[in-house]
Amino acid sequence: MTSTGAQERGSWPYNSIVLSLNVTAAGSATPTPTPTPTPTPTVVGTITLSIDLQPSQKRVWVAYHSNKQVIVIYEYGTTTSYGGTSGWNNWGSSEAAKGNYPADGGYYIGETYLGQYLNFNTTYHVRAKATTQSGEVFYSSDYTFYLVEPTPTPTPTTSSVSFDNFSRDLYLGSRGNDVVRLQALLVNEVSYPANLLTGYFGNITREAVKKLQEKYAVKPISGFFGEITRRALRALISN
Repeated sequence: MTSTGAQERGSWPYNSIVLSLNVTAAGSATPTPTPTPTPTPTVVGTITLSIDLQPSQKRVWVAYHSNKQVIVIYEYGTTTSYGGTSGWNNWGSSEAAKGNYPADGGYYIGETYLGQYLNFNTTYHVRAKATTQSGEVFYSSDYTFYLVEPTPTPTPTTSSVSFDNFSRDLYLGSRGNDVVRLQALLVNEVSYPANLLTGYFGNITREAVKKLQEKYAVKPISGFFGEITRRALRALISN
């Protein structure tokens, strides 16, 4: 019995070691692989835009400012897909002037107008596609602009202007609101250009006054809008 007991006690440490090795092998974690670093994109250049809205002419003025000498195409449209495939003559793009001289800090600038196919009261997206002399391409950020349709200015008529509204003589070099009223009077009377209500009495206004004086046989035909002309016109029109 003594021999048998020794064998039992001697077998316990051996079994313990085997069991411990099995546990260690089963519980070990799979090593985590080292992630591959994401390569940093190469920055070819930088380009920013300035946009000036010109609704009266249904267009926008766009200028770029880049640290590279580039040829620029402006891609624009009502979404960020712009006008489709960009090209020199495709809709949604416009070739800008080549920036061939350094501005402040060695930057290059160029400018152009975007006007074809623009609609009022519509949000547009625009970006610049820049190509360097070596053929590398980079883009500006997306910019937006919105052209508000101007309120039409009604064409003045003689019915809205009275000769009693003039309290001073008007002649070459005169300026003021009363000159605007005179020009409004001349629009229908002698076909004075309705887009020249400038408030400045220049040569065009003087020639129009001469036509007015000739039309109503006011003497002398001088282009001077004074009391003689006003009194004669009031008498003729009132009759």
